[in-house]
Amino acid sequence: MAKNPRTLDPLNERILALLKAEHLKPEPLAALSENANDLTHEVIENTGHGSEFTEVHHEGIFTYKMTIQFKMNAEPNASLTEAPEQDFLEWNVIVRVFNRTERVMIYSLFPEAVPPALRPRFCLLLTNINFGLLLGNFEMDLQDGELRFKTSMDVEGLELTSTAIRNLLFSNFHTMQLYFNALYKGLNEDNDLAQIIFEAEHPEDAAKLPTVMLVNHKVH
Repeated sequence: MAKNPRTLDPLNERILALLKAEHLKPEPLAALSENANDLTHEVIENTGHGSEFTEVHHEGIFTYKMTIQFKMNAEPNASLTEAPEQDFLEWNVIVRVFNRTERVMIYSLFPEAVPPALRPRFCLLLTNINFGLLLGNFEMDLQDGELRFKTSMDVEGLELTSTAIRNLLFSNFHTMQLYFNALYKGLNEDNDLAQIIFEAEHPEDAAKLPTVMLVNHKVH
């Protein structure tokens, strides 16, 4: 008997329930390819949302979009190369569930695409940030400048608990929050990359300048 295309696979059903238990509001995206590089802002913005879930044709891959907001601790700044002028940080999040291989991936998408001329600069910035991260990594599409932070988990054979999903989600969200302003500052070539990272990882000592590219392993 053919499977009902609207029937949720077991893993997908559990992930969806756990997301909603965290008071998140995942929306289904239309079918995307198995290639994670297809998760561009353009695809997300131009994909219709609806009340029905859409099964992806590649081995039962489900994709959801959410919007995340974090309160800001510092004064907002309206400059293009600072965080947006509001009292919270906001970005889109993509959740992909691979039912056949039992893997879950979380992407936090930075709101701005990196201009072509600044992509070599951001390669250096992201490499230095990634060097000390224990969970996840920042990555950039060199073709269109999309920037995102990724965490993932292979749950095959594991008892999937709310704690496991919460850790996967919020380790992603908090790392994006930590470096959000640094990424905006990186868009301004007048800002020193070492200082950008230092200020993100040592907000209490922001006035101090490092002499080398510095990653604080204690914050990851």
